[in-house]
Amino acid sequence: MGFKSFIKKTVRSATHTLSSMVYYTDITCLACGAELDTQNSSGLCDDCPVCYNKKFCERCGVPMANDAIFCESCIKHGMFEFEYARSCVKFNDTAKKLIYNLKYGDAKFLAEPLGNYLYETACDNRMQFDVVVSVPLHKKRQQVRGYNQSEILAKSFTKHAGKPYVHALNKLTHAKNLATLSRQERQKTITGSFGLRKEAHTMIKDKNVLLIDDVLTTAATANECARILKKEGKANSVKVLTFTSVSLENSKH
Repeated sequence: MGFKSFIKKTVRSATHTLSSMVYYTDITCLACGAELDTQNSSGLCDDCPVCYNKKFCERCGVPMANDAIFCESCIKHGMFEFEYARSCVKFNDTAKKLIYNLKYGDAKFLAEPLGNYLYETACDNRMQFDVVVSVPLHKKRQQVRGYNQSEILAKSFTKHAGKPYVHALNKLTHAKNLATLSRQERQKTITGSFGLRKEAHTMIKDKNVLLIDDVLTTAATANECARILKKEGKANSVKVLTFTSVSLENSKH
């Protein structure tokens, strides 16, 4: 075996080992629990594919079915407080299972592989930022769940990105579940429901912030968080990164 062949083989072996560590391969599918073979490096079986979000609205990042620059919702409702949003994958059955298990199934281990998806998406989109912030949960909801899924996603992401995580925001009101609300109802419910933590001001001021959440639908939550980060925290800019986003036809606008 020549030196170049040896190097290539070594790199492939190291890459597979790293993938196994990151995605928990050789165990079970992250979404359905089916057994995986030793060559699987995605962490997902053939029956649980994810669809990468390659064609998206340049503003809010939701998947697009055509070649338009902006989605109909962004054209109708205008600009956001954040610069733009990006997501890793389209919202399909697999993405739904992963997020549901992370949020409600106590599957905190999913933060590691999903954090890696977030990092790859940030790199692919050349997202520039100084600090990482997550969307907060109200303390009552976090006590019930035991953790904030967006926070553990963000902290996993920072391990790859090498940027500091800042616990910058508080959820001030304990609102009802937003899933069934329209865009207008979400915005009305969300407005004024977040606040900046006092100790976070010096770590946010004049910084380019990356805000991380699990799912983006109407962007009302991300928009309100960005508004607080800029108005109260004096952030220079805010970009948004989520694991998945819901396309226009599946979202209430």
